[in-house]
Amino acid sequence: MFVAIPMEIAIRELEGHIFLAMHLARRGIPTLLGAKSAVNRICLEGKAPFAVLDKGLTFSNEDHYAAIRRAGGHIIELHAEGMAYLSTKREDWGPLESIEQYVDAFFVWGKKQRQSAQERLPERRHQDVIVTGHPSFDLVRPEFVRYYKNSRITEMHGEDFILFNASAGLDNCATSLEDYAALMPDAPIYSPEKKKLLEKAVAYEREYFSYIVAVVEKICSAFPRRSFIYRPHPTEKIEYISPSFSHLPQVKVLREGAVRPWLASAAIVIHNTCTTGLEALLLGKPVISLVPPKRDFRWTEERALGCRAYSAEELISHIHRIDAGGWTAGEHGVCLEGVDNFLQNVGTVASNTIAEWVSARYAPLVRNGGGWRPEPLSALRHGRRILSKVKQHMLACLPGQRNLRTLIRLAKWKMPPGSVTQSGILDIIHRLREVKKGLPMVRVTQTDLNCVYIDLADGFEKTDAA
Repeated sequence: MFVAIPMEIAIRELEGHIFLAMHLARRGIPTLLGAKSAVNRICLEGKAPFAVLDKGLTFSNEDHYAAIRRAGGHIIELHAEGMAYLSTKREDWGPLESIEQYVDAFFVWGKKQRQSAQERLPERRHQDVIVTGHPSFDLVRPEFVRYYKNSRITEMHGEDFILFNASAGLDNCATSLEDYAALMPDAPIYSPEKKKLLEKAVAYEREYFSYIVAVVEKICSAFPRRSFIYRPHPTEKIEYISPSFSHLPQVKVLREGAVRPWLASAAIVIHNTCTTGLEALLLGKPVISLVPPKRDFRWTEERALGCRAYSAEELISHIHRIDAGGWTAGEHGVCLEGVDNFLQNVGTVASNTIAEWVSARYAPLVRNGGGWRPEPLSALRHGRRILSKVKQHMLACLPGQRNLRTLIRLAKWKMPPGSVTQSGILDIIHRLREVKKGLPMVRVTQTDLNCVYIDLADGFEKTDAA
């Protein structure tokens, strides 16, 4: 048996899933990791039993879920957002009743997400909602600061640079909202009836971004020799944002690489109810949540992690206080209070919890899975994959191929070519083992473009011990 982990956004998901793969390997369970298309293709070849860690639980995917089950696969939901922010209203997101039959279990971040998921599921499935945390957050502990911290970043921007993470993904989406909605014509959230709600969300983001620009102007005036990095969400068009800060030479709008090296290298992190604020806080960084002047849409108190600033003046005061040593272990502890209610990783290692559950639930399959391994990527198959992508791009140029063009644009920023390679994965594994000495040695086989197979290296005995 192997575990398949299809990914969408490499820079956000890759390292955590490698960490999980190493915990699975310790128990004799290989992992197929990579781009969704490649992972799905290999799974459906039907050569061995497998379990898929699905990350979206979308009712429109019923045909795909059914195909996985027909191929002898099992499905476990490991939602990228922990199922915390999905509406419980069926009319917004569609009926989970139509797809829950395909899913063996629902892994969620914490107790809050368990409640949210259970509200959307029949009572008979409530016991199958399991609090595990998420593998991605296993790597945002203070011990991993040295894994992420990047000396090149601090050399360019100073040891005291301030990082601002924000999101205006509806107003400033890398692909237009209309194009994205066209990919899911049956999704209730994008129905004409919901148009006013989406328009309200766009207007809110636009207004809040203007507020951010005004706040940053005041920060630059208060700290004229300090660098300020504004990092937009991965879904945003950076060229849309940059002109708004062009009059401020201290400010750089950047989205280079993954966000965590920037979090680990920054002196202070500012956010607006963003997941990166939680990551920075878990890494031990001083975190400030900039509270919007109008909090009537999407903004929630419980996600305002860190000390809160309700104005530019209060934000500047917090920065002065932190610079003077005012961010203490006590304040950090207070800011973390209650986090474990929606993120189990604070107390446990999600990768270990998930690996233990998979090993126990599918024990007969793990014992009798056989020695099947997907074939390494050959030169011939590599050429065919490249040719297929060339044909796809040529087809996208034809009239009437709006959805295909959208999919290609999304794929470029979600999973760029070369995101998942044998050499890149081995480098990450080597660096992880330097931080966590007890991790097993694994071997990595390139099985497709942006897809690898990870299993226990020869000479290492599998064990159930973490």
